Amino acid sequence: MVRGTGNPLALVNVVRDRIAAVDPDVPVFEIATLHDAIYADASVLDAFGILFAVFGAGALFLAMLGLYGVVAFGVTQRTREFGVRIAVGARGADILTLVVRDGSRSLALGATIGLLLALALHFGLAAVLDIVAPGDPVMFAAILAALTITALVALLVPATRAAATEPLQALRYD
Repeated sequence: MVRGTGNPLALVNVVRDRIAAVDPDVPVFEIATLHDAIYADASVLDAFGILFAVFGAGALFLAMLGLYGVVAFGVTQRTREFGVRIAVGARGADILTLVVRDGSRSLALGATIGLLLALALHFGLAAVLDIVAPGDPVMFAAILAALTITALVALLVPATRAAATEPLQALRYD
């Protein structure tokens, strides 16, 4: 390795001459800048890319699992309330509308905050690392869609179950 000022490839002939002066039988090959040498082995970068994709998919799965659990638990905790509403004349569709409307507010707030934090983190990393490409809006949209669908399913499954129960059973629910 040689460090110099200016264009590093301009030193190639000087380095070859110096090495030949010491030992003419030493071959000089694979001459490249340090940057080119680091990024020449694309298989290492590909492996890191696959590794990050796998960990990212795992993190998304865990986020979806946690989101489903928290949202479904919150809706299940309202089973007594749904029983009272059904007892005083609410229909199952009214319960579902109520749950989706209340859950959509929280979902919109969480999605907005999460998207803003993701964009801020992305632009922060892009400013520090030269290998971070500009944000892929399709990826942001896909992740947002996956989390939104998860939250909507988590809202509807326990709400549908609660709306289908008898009011007396719902009032006894613990």
